[in-house]
Amino acid sequence: MRKNDTTLRKLRTLSKEDLIQIIAYLDSRPYCSAEYAIQRLQHEKDMENIDKAEAVSKQATRCRMEYCDLMSPYKGKPITDIPRPVLEQAAKALEQAEKLDKQWDRLMGIK
Repeated sequence: MRKNDTTLRKLRTLSKEDLIQIIAYLDSRPYCSAEYAIQRLQHEKDMENIDKAEAVSKQATRCRMEYCDLMSPYKGKPITDIPRPVLEQAAKALEQAEKLDKQWDRLMGIK
């Protein structure tokens, strides 16, 4: 299979918006190949995903820290000594962290 065939196959799978970006990039840099423009676009998308995943990860960490802050005063005590509103708020924080973990997994391509 020739390199042009591979490039054409990749171009056919791109969205209209992506194709417009590649055309604009190639128009401003006539010395670049279409393959390079495709790789550059994919790199930009990957970096955006990484940035989003990092923000989600930081938010999940904040939720876990909230859980720890809520539960730390009751360390070593029976669960029955923890006020119900505190338990509920801590559980919500932990649930939110787990939801954010799943979102991070999706962003990073992990199932």
